[in-house]
Amino acid sequence: MSKFITYLQSFGAKTELLIVAHNAKAFDAVFVLQELVARRLRPELVLNGAKILNMKLNTWSFIDSLMFLPMPLSALPKAFGLTELKKGYFPFLANTRQYYNYEGPLPEREMYCVSGMKAQSAIEFNRWYDDQVEQGAVFNFKRELVDYCISDVTILRQACQSFRKLFAESAGFDPMFHSITLSSAVMNSFRKLFLLPNSIGIVPPGGYHGRGKQSHMALQWLDWEQHKLGQSIKTIYTDRPEGGENRYERTQRITALFKKAGYVVIEKWECDWNEDLKTPEVKAYFEAHPTTRSPPLDLRKALCGGRTSALRCYHKVDLTKGEKIKMADVVSEYPNANLRGCYPLDHPSIYLEGDPQMPPVDTWNGIVKCTVLPPRDLYLPVLPYKCNGKLMFPLCRTCVENESPDLCQHTNPLDRQLTGEWCAPELHLALQKGYTLIAIHEVYQYPRTMQ
Repeated sequence: MSKFITYLQSFGAKTELLIVAHNAKAFDAVFVLQELVARRLRPELVLNGAKILNMKLNTWSFIDSLMFLPMPLSALPKAFGLTELKKGYFPFLANTRQYYNYEGPLPEREMYCVSGMKAQSAIEFNRWYDDQVEQGAVFNFKRELVDYCISDVTILRQACQSFRKLFAESAGFDPMFHSITLSSAVMNSFRKLFLLPNSIGIVPPGGYHGRGKQSHMALQWLDWEQHKLGQSIKTIYTDRPEGGENRYERTQRITALFKKAGYVVIEKWECDWNEDLKTPEVKAYFEAHPTTRSPPLDLRKALCGGRTSALRCYHKVDLTKGEKIKMADVVSEYPNANLRGCYPLDHPSIYLEGDPQMPPVDTWNGIVKCTVLPPRDLYLPVLPYKCNGKLMFPLCRTCVENESPDLCQHTNPLDRQLTGEWCAPELHLALQKGYTLIAIHEVYQYPRTMQ
């Protein structure tokens, strides 16, 4: 890897380089990063968990071709019509010291990991292996390893060149230089070729009206401290640009000044406050306290993934009655929604709780933050609810928070109510299915929509 980085440096500091590897995010990029760090270089990373989707260092860009071509390397020649290329076979389990100088008959069949191949691939491998043995082929480990790696690089290079050429012909730009995944390349193409001007509004960094700038949790904790003290707390809100010291250092300095002046300083870490929020006393207070129970609407929280659900955990079929167990799936759900769904345009008008100009519920077309009471007898709940790191579809908030396996016994509506952000169409459906709208906290209403 050290030689590889030195080779890249030989192109000069101003040369723009695109370095591509298949499944780089989970393998190659890790070793590259290790070498760069050892050289005291600081690349910029785009991560998905612990996987490196993209790594940039000045004019170098390391990307993962698997994020554009989601298929094994062996499938690339057929996908792009590279008829003269075919991925060979290599005995991965023989890649040990005892084989480094090996030359002789082919290693045992099991050394090629044939048990992990798909059925058709295993058939093709066995046919190839038998032919090689019949012909008395000689296996030279060092030569075969180099040839196998050259073949892999050739396949990847030609497949990427074909992909970039095909994409550029239709979209007008190189996807691998301007994007890090196929999804982002398609979105860039949509924005470049099809998105109408002045259509989709860009949300300001601090949120609309700057309501998202102030920490909701900080205000919530101050509210609780005020409740415990039984008297009003004077606060100051600042929004100053960052100076030479970071926020923690500035907070420490200000805290020391207050203590030196004789004040009693009470501090709270957010992680500790998160634990306090789980206690019955604090939960009960905020459920009954309307002023800080709900933070500003967060658009991203209204976006949830698809639903998967086993409608019945166990069923024994009666074959005499012709019973069958089936799975239902939606094919291309997201593309279908993008094609046929209704999109809001421009920037929304924002209505807060108690606004007399709040539009009627049946005219909502954007995002709504509200509190609802689900029905008790709905077999397939409508509204999603994120809880304990999972996306759930509950009819009782307390049951799902406690992960209760039993039937719901909660009679107090406050125990069952859900508060969240939902798109207007799914909220309309929920109301049709028996959900009750308890409180409206915030509504984003768009001036127009487009099918």
